Amino acid sequence: MLFAMLHNPGDIVNNRYKVVDILGKGAMGEVFVATDRARGDFKLAMKYLKFVPGKFSALNQFKAEFATLTHLSHPNIAKVYDFEEDVANNQFFFTSELVEGVEFLTAAKTAGIEEIEDLFVQSLRALEYLHGNGIFHYDIKSANVLVYPSSKSQAKPRDESKNSTGSRQARTVKLIDFGLATIRFQGQLVGTPSYMAPEMVRKEDPDGRADLYSLGVLIYSALTGVNPFRAADMNATLKNQLELVPPPPSSNNQRSPGYLDTIVMKLMEKKAGDRYRTAAEAINDLSLRSPVKYEVETEETQSSYIPTESKFIGRFREIAKMSSLLKTKMSSIVIVKGAGGSGKTRLLNELKHLAQIEEWATVFLSERSDVDEFTKSVSVPLTQPTLFGIDDIDRLADDGKYPAVLEALQRLAQNIMARPAIILISAVENDKIPAFLNTKNTIVLELWDFNPGEIREYLSAVTGLPNPPQKLADQIFENTGGNPYLVSELSKTLVAMGTIVDSHGRWKSSTFEDIKIDVSKTSLPNNVEEKMLSDFAALPKDAKDMAELISALGRPLTGADAAAMTGDSNASGMLLMLMRRGVVKRDVKEGAYYFSRPIISGAIYKRMAEDARMSWHGKIAAVLGSHAIHPDIPSRHPEAAAEGPHESLEERLFHMGHSSLSDAARNALVELIERQLKGLKNKAAIINAKYYVERWNDPEIKLQLARLYNRTGKHELAIETAHQIECRVSGTEQKIATAEIIGIAYLRQKNLQKARETFEIALRTCVNIKTCQRLRLENFIGEVEYFDGSIDKAIELYERTAAEADKLPAQEQLQIKNNNLGQSYFQKGEYKRAIERLEKDFELYKNDDDHRLTARTKYMLAESYRIVGERDNAVKTFNDLIQHAKDGGDLEHLFRAYNGLGGIYNDNKQYKEAIECYERALDISSRLGTDNESITCVANMGVITSNMGDFKKAYEYFSAALAFLEGGHATGGIMEEYHCRVHLELGEICRINKKYDEARMHLEEAMRMAEASSNNEMLFWIYVTMFHLADDMKDRSLRKASLASASKLATTPEKSEILKKL
Repeated sequence: MLFAMLHNPGDIVNNRYKVVDILGKGAMGEVFVATDRARGDFKLAMKYLKFVPGKFSALNQFKAEFATLTHLSHPNIAKVYDFEEDVANNQFFFTSELVEGVEFLTAAKTAGIEEIEDLFVQSLRALEYLHGNGIFHYDIKSANVLVYPSSKSQAKPRDESKNSTGSRQARTVKLIDFGLATIRFQGQLVGTPSYMAPEMVRKEDPDGRADLYSLGVLIYSALTGVNPFRAADMNATLKNQLELVPPPPSSNNQRSPGYLDTIVMKLMEKKAGDRYRTAAEAINDLSLRSPVKYEVETEETQSSYIPTESKFIGRFREIAKMSSLLKTKMSSIVIVKGAGGSGKTRLLNELKHLAQIEEWATVFLSERSDVDEFTKSVSVPLTQPTLFGIDDIDRLADDGKYPAVLEALQRLAQNIMARPAIILISAVENDKIPAFLNTKNTIVLELWDFNPGEIREYLSAVTGLPNPPQKLADQIFENTGGNPYLVSELSKTLVAMGTIVDSHGRWKSSTFEDIKIDVSKTSLPNNVEEKMLSDFAALPKDAKDMAELISALGRPLTGADAAAMTGDSNASGMLLMLMRRGVVKRDVKEGAYYFSRPIISGAIYKRMAEDARMSWHGKIAAVLGSHAIHPDIPSRHPEAAAEGPHESLEERLFHMGHSSLSDAARNALVELIERQLKGLKNKAAIINAKYYVERWNDPEIKLQLARLYNRTGKHELAIETAHQIECRVSGTEQKIATAEIIGIAYLRQKNLQKARETFEIALRTCVNIKTCQRLRLENFIGEVEYFDGSIDKAIELYERTAAEADKLPAQEQLQIKNNNLGQSYFQKGEYKRAIERLEKDFELYKNDDDHRLTARTKYMLAESYRIVGERDNAVKTFNDLIQHAKDGGDLEHLFRAYNGLGGIYNDNKQYKEAIECYERALDISSRLGTDNESITCVANMGVITSNMGDFKKAYEYFSAALAFLEGGHATGGIMEEYHCRVHLELGEICRINKKYDEARMHLEEAMRMAEASSNNEMLFWIYVTMFHLADDMKDRSLRKASLASASKLATTPEKSEILKKL
């Protein structure tokens, strides 16, 4: 059947849309540019289906496409608005975001390699989001990936000074046309042949890897200007998809870098199992190889996973009721009631889309709508079933046009049963609902807060995990009371803080196990807090005071404790009044009161006057001094950081430290900060130290603050703060402490010369220095020698200072905790001596409550045990360290523990367990932002997969590591050794795969590196591998030379035995 063009510019559709231009036309439909009168002439796209009456399968698929898109909200995916019937033409269309851009390949013609790469990553992010929501596009091609000008670039050069994008305007990708996303294949050939994945050609059931294949074809085409599979006819094209392996892009375009060959060719693997499992995996691999560091998710895309506009949570009863009315074309008045933040707007939007799919016309009045247009629409005679909606009718009460709206609604309500129509409104307060809408037939849908099951469903939508962490779900429910608005805002805040979804993507189950999230210590944005505090502002003064007390206490409050702290015998009555108003709830078992939405506590506390805050803290401290209140419930104050066996004491110190009792407050805060320093509660300690310095400007606490800056990696701040103190201190102890802080900061910055000068000047100039102080400074010089590569000098110095320290009393020995003799023995390869020293250190420090020192000692011990073959001791110590690091939030040592444990499992041929450990270590290292550590994990996984015989996977791991190392991103001597090791491993893998030229190239490069660093251990294995290569190649001279070179390095009986077998 031939179709004429439905519309021309200037045509009016449904008395609402004005056609502006024709955007496109195809076999299935037409697309127009139009403006929407109901939204102030907002410009949008109208996508029409060419509907043949009676052909409902196409219409149902068109509706399914719209329904799918209503639940997507991502910056790289075009949004949809409304689904409607063009009554005059008996055709259907939906409106969507107008993307005024060009096809991907058109954009690529004017783009450099870096921009193509940037657009590629944006497309991958869109696919990661889609696939994470269980949706597959199945028709990725140039026409469905549009590119338009935008305001910001997505790429992050590793070195900002090397940014080559200049002032060129960045461009953004938008995926469109999801017509195949909802189709059931059932043996059909569906898609665009020249982009179609082989499994789709074979009519198998595809998954997200089919989209990755199609994107690979698109990027190949963008880099080379040629689609490698397109042939003269469809059958030849499909055959190519099954059989043709094209040359890499760089063979057709010399400007295309080799690392993109690797990425694109892997995307286009014929077997789905040989491709990347996810789009995120492809981004991570590209980021390792490219000069540009790409994040899996940007700040903008992270927020897409919060289901505010995407997946709909809960409300099954309400939706079922409305679905019944819509399907049966029943007229009705429906009122959606609920407290602020209960999700009324979200539900109305869902019901609107549901009605549109059931072929009801919809006319809605919301904040973005034109009141006059709505009133006019209500008065027009109906030509089809129509849903009239008003979101938040309370808001309209003060609008001057409200009477006209009411009058039109009342006329409609009086005759509603005569024609299929539904009036749907939402309201907070009953008295704002017009009386004529409250009839005996009115259906009331009352919304309540989310229950725990719905919180888990919500969290599953955010994380993508079918079983999200129960503890996190419980915390969110406890802190928000299940209020949908607060749940959403809290989730956004957690994401903004780098949890749940961060720049590396959605957290895995293992990430949640390894990194603790404490929701109770989260603060919401000011605008959200202001909205929450509206109920609080309306309370009588006595009730406000009681709410402030609960907020200052930071935990549930009994009536008896309230009376003691307020001195008011009627305190219990005030708590009951707060409960009746819904501000607090009562724990029946404990007999204590707590905020219905505990997250409001921080908002109240933040807005309290300083003198009121101090007064409450003083009263609380006085009562806490006589007994502990609910010791099992931790304080919500982040500054208190009260956890574990010392909780009650730390809480009391916190309240006393924030009271108005100056001397007692100072002493309490000093003790609290000391305890937090030992417990590695760095964030809490910094908050308290800054508060102390602001209140009393004490140099001693300023020193503690500078130490904390060093501990948290803020070395410039540490140096700056310590220099501020230098001119104010005169005592030897403070001068030495200042020098230590500055010297340590230089050490961590690897500025060894300045570090040495700082420590040596302190030794020369400080008078009346104590033995323990001198030994500490000398040990720091030993650390300089250690990092400078002078291990023997470091050992000599550490042995001398250790001998002196052993003669001191135990308490003074504890002040000299920076002797790294055990670590130096380890570095030199004297592992037995290392164990002896580290075990002695551990016994000395284990009761000192210094988390970081304990972690460091455990790590070195575990590594030493592993190397000398005491595997049981090593596994036990690593597992102890893992728990210790988790408890203290110490990601650095958690990474090291998993990395070390992975090595043991690899040695034991427990490869599955080894891979799991390395994957966890890689996950943690990415969040530490430490490239060197990440690349060691990648190389280690290469070793394991090679040991497992999966040489293809091992080659991918090692080649990724090599690309990173050769990109100049890695630093330090250890990375040079890894660089050499990676070439050796690649040489062996290429030998096994009979790629002899490539194998020799890698081995010769490894040899050059090992000779340059005099690494004889590595050289021995390089010559042994070169011998095997020569044997395979039948190269007798190379075989003889390799054996001779290896023989010179066979310095142990084990190595001599290996050569005998050759």
